[in-house]
Amino acid sequence: MSFLLCFGGLVWSGPGLADLVSRAEQALMNFSTLQADFVQISSDGTAISGKLYLRRPNRMRIDYEESVQLSLVATPLWLHVDDKQARQVASYPVRQTPLAPLLQKQISLRGDDFETRIAEADGIAQITLSRQTGEAAGELLLEFELPKFRLRRWIVTDAVGVKTTVTLQNVRLNLPMKIDNFIAPQYEEDED
Repeated sequence: MSFLLCFGGLVWSGPGLADLVSRAEQALMNFSTLQADFVQISSDGTAISGKLYLRRPNRMRIDYEESVQLSLVATPLWLHVDDKQARQVASYPVRQTPLAPLLQKQISLRGDDFETRIAEADGIAQITLSRQTGEAAGELLLEFELPKFRLRRWIVTDAVGVKTTVTLQNVRLNLPMKIDNFIAPQYEEDED
């Protein structure tokens, strides 16, 4: 297994590893839309499934299975958490979420404000983005199948160590997606 560390500049310990980051960035920019089924496993072992829709740049929708009644909708500025059962939407700045790098027009898996590590073994490349401080503190690990750099899974670890693993299945690229699918719902307040 080989590793690469990036702290604004590149330092690596194996031939071609810096190129793996560039190839992963390009693979993420090579599609306009991504649709997939997913299975999400939390640190406590809870597993739920759903559907993921990504429309580059800036748009993502995650619909959890019907029993959960929850959707996440990313727009250029906000990540909206739609609790359908409570009929409430909570909104957070998208730049403060771990998935923000995947939503940018120009994807960069290297930066001055986070550390990038890479490992490659057995036909899998893992690129980990870590931020130690701030509201977006935590870690995002992206896993790609080689040699085509197909995104297959990510693991988000928050600032207190809670891990959430999302494994993609039945990935379909470049299907038409309407922009209307990426609008957070507006609930009217119940009248007493």
